[in-house]
Formats: sequence, structure tokens, C-alpha cells
Amino acid sequence: MPLPLKNIFSLTSKLAKPRHASFRFSGFKAPFVLTKESPVVGLFGNFLLQTPKGFELLTQAVNARSGELVREIVDGIEERAADPKKCTTVQLIDDLSNEICTAADLTDCVRCMHTFPQFTEAAEKSMRFFTCLVETLNTTPELYFALKRSLETESARLDPVSLRTAKMLLQDFELSGVLLSDSERQRFVQLSNEIYDAGTKFVAGYDKPVELTEDDKKDFPQELKDLEILDGPLLQHEDSKLRKFTFDKFYRHNDEQELLLKRLIFSRHQIAQMTGFPTFAHRAQINSILGDYEGAHKFLTSVIEGFSSQIEDEVEQIRDLTNFNSKNVNDFNSVGLADIEFAVKVLKIFFLKFYSDQISN
Repeated sequence: MPLPLKNIFSLTSKLAKPRHASFRFSGFKAPFVLTKESPVVGLFGNFLLQTPKGFELLTQAVNARSGELVREIVDGIEERAADPKKCTTVQLIDDLSNEICTAADLTDCVRCMHTFPQFTEAAEKSMRFFTCLVETLNTTPELYFALKRSLETESARLDPVSLRTAKMLLQDFELSGVLLSDSERQRFVQLSNEIYDAGTKFVAGYDKPVELTEDDKKDFPQELKDLEILDGPLLQHEDSKLRKFTFDKFYRHNDEQELLLKRLIFSRHQIAQMTGFPTFAHRAQINSILGDYEGAHKFLTSVIEGFSSQIEDEVEQIRDLTNFNSKNVNDFNSVGLADIEFAVKVLKIFFLKFYSDQISN
């Protein structure tokens, strides 16, 4: 049996763990520009986001409005079929998507860019909810069948763009396992949450500063004496040994990161197989500009083969630039990943001097 509509939004609250309440949301304003006459408002001109707690209000508002739209889509099928003045089903689903995605994009921007931890943490909680809400709706059969039926009952009102949009939305539903059993659909939502959780934590941890010990500083007493942590490899330093050491130190193996990556890959693979694809890569290429997995694979292979000779020339140039301008070079016949940025810097300096001399002459 399909999950009753009245339970959908309580299910997302349990999975994402925010508190919900009835709260009508009036939408978003244009980006806010502060003037002397401007009232004090929240982030991006949204009055709800004046404090970190505003993200909880935003979550409640979007959840409430989404619930209204879902009920309108599902319960108003016959009414829309009989009254051509009503919004089409595809328009309502587009409104539903816009309601959630507008809030999610704003929230994700704050999560990634805000400098205050209170805001980023609040935005992180909201993003978890929005991710769960989207996948829950994508696995809701009532929405899928309402849209599918509208292709018959509202066909005369659909222009080519609306028709194509409707068909792509139906395919998105199917890619999300909307036709699976109840338990499998719930499993799909759980896996989607797992993908978000593992991916977010992996990205947050890939560039964390690394602590330097006294042993680390022994070989570079002058260069590293004032550093307690390494917030990135010293790739523009002229000492090739120092570049390599800091590169290896910063990007050393991390068991926690490996575990997160395995969680991410495993969950993606599970989702792909649940929806009839051999791998997540095959599923991800549906409706892409290259058509399918085979098209993407062929394109990437041809690019690599077509540019291989030029790449070899550039690698040789990088090697020569690096070795000629570096100190403590051990192997003059090779170039490492830690050397590329240094070589690019040297090349920029060379061209800047060259063209400056040309202009002055």
C-alpha cells in the first residue's frame, strides 16, 4: 500500500529531525541592498533569517507550503481536468519544486559561505531536512500518478515545453524508485540521506589543517619553525623537498575520510541498483548532454587520447621549469604533483617579465 499523504510530512520530520508547525510562507524577496532607508531584514532579504533560529522557521514554512501544494496536486486532479482556467499539474509540481529548491539553494549558500558557526550549523540542519523532503516527495506515488494522468486529462493545455517538462519529471520520479515497494522507497530515502551525510562530512574534512610535530620540523627548521599547523601544502616554495613534504603531509591517508568515501560510494551504488542501473555512473548520465554512460565514456576517452601528445609536451615543460628554478632537486627526469603549481607560478612570472619588457621597448 502507498504511504498515506497525511503521513508524508511527518515521515520527513522523523528522518530529518527538525520540529514542524503550521506556518504560511510568503516567498522570497530579491537580493537585499542596504540603504539608509532600508529596514533591518534577514539574509538575502528574507525576514525569517535575521538570526540562526530563523532557519527552523524557514524549514517549517517550506514544509507547510509544500504540504499545501502536494494536497492541491493530488486532490485537484478532476477539478483541473474540468476547468481549463486552473493551473496545470505540471505547473503545480514546478511550483512545489521551486518552493523547496529556492530555500535549499539559499540555505546551502549560507552553509558553505557564512563566517559564523551558528549560522552554518543551523543551515546544515535545514539542508538535511530539505534533502530528505525532496527524496520523500520523489518517492511519493500519488504525485507520480497525478502527473502521469494529467498527460491525458490536460494534454490540450500543454505546450511542447510543458509536455517535455512533464515527461522529464516522470522520469525523475522513476529514477527515484517511485514504483518500488513501500519498504524499498523508504530505503531509497534513507540511502539519499546517507549520501548527503557522507558527502557533506567528506567535503568538510578534505582540507582540514594538519598539526605539525617537532619531528616534522627537523628537516626544515627555518621554513617551518613558526608553523604549528599546516593549512595547505607549500606548493609555491622554491625548495622541492619542502613542497613534496608538505604535500604528502597535508594529503596523507586519513582513515575517517576513507570511511566516509566508502559510505558515499556504497550508498550511491545501492541506489543505482535499486532503480535498475549497473552503477551510479550509468544512472547519473540520464538526460545529460552526452546522452548516456557510453556516450560520456567515449567522449572522455577521445579527449584523453586526442590531447595526450600536447599533455606530454606540457609535462616536459613543467618538469624543466620546476627543476631549473628549484633547489634540492633529487630527480631531474621526473615531475611530481607538488611541482605543478610552482611551475605555473614561474611561467607566469616569465611571461609577465617578457611582455613588460616588450611594452617598455
